[in-house]
Amino acid sequence: MKGFGFSFLIGCGLMLAGSALGLAFPWIIGRIFDGAFMRGNARALDRIALLMLGLVIVQAGAGYLQSYLLSATGERVIAKLRKDLFGHLLTLPPAFFADRRTGELTSRLGADVQMLQSVLTMNITELFRLTLTLIAVVVILFLKQPLLTAVTMGIVPIVVGSSWYLGERLKKTSLGVMDQIAEATAVAEEAFSQIRVVQSFVREDFERARYGARMDGAVAVALSHRLVRME
Repeated sequence: MKGFGFSFLIGCGLMLAGSALGLAFPWIIGRIFDGAFMRGNARALDRIALLMLGLVIVQAGAGYLQSYLLSATGERVIAKLRKDLFGHLLTLPPAFFADRRTGELTSRLGADVQMLQSVLTMNITELFRLTLTLIAVVVILFLKQPLLTAVTMGIVPIVVGSSWYLGERLKKTSLGVMDQIAEATAVAEEAFSQIRVVQSFVREDFERARYGARMDGAVAVALSHRLVRME
């Protein structure tokens, strides 16, 4: 885990540097342009173009390296989590497996952990980057226009409250989608593992209807989740 933390810290540092460069980019270019036009120096415009190209390349390189490091950290963390979870499941008593279907457990080990991976590699890092950018923008605006910034910040509680409410709705619908998919996977696992019994008793239509009902439920919950996300 120490190696994970080191890569994560480097990735966060690059994210911070990229965000700072993105905020400082317009200010730097504006100052250089003002100086070039005031002095009437045409050669300075060529240097400005090269400087802009260099800044873009540096920002793109930092963003690429930051994305790779954070993604690699997330991949290693999720792999270790899967190993630990699988090892823990092997130590549970037979009564635990008697009350749960194999398909549900394999779905939890695969799909649920995969969703956690997307949270670790994308959502958290993106939230961290946007938070840093928001704080920097608020500070800059407050230094430039304190009264206007104070009035604008008055709507922050409304935005935060609405976001919290939508977040709770998203959490519930996300869990519902995972539950429905886990049940559908469990049905398919049971049918495939006992395919000879299913075909011997001509239960194909019954299993097809049972799986279809689970998938219809998953679609219904996924559509409600999409309505809440509004994307």
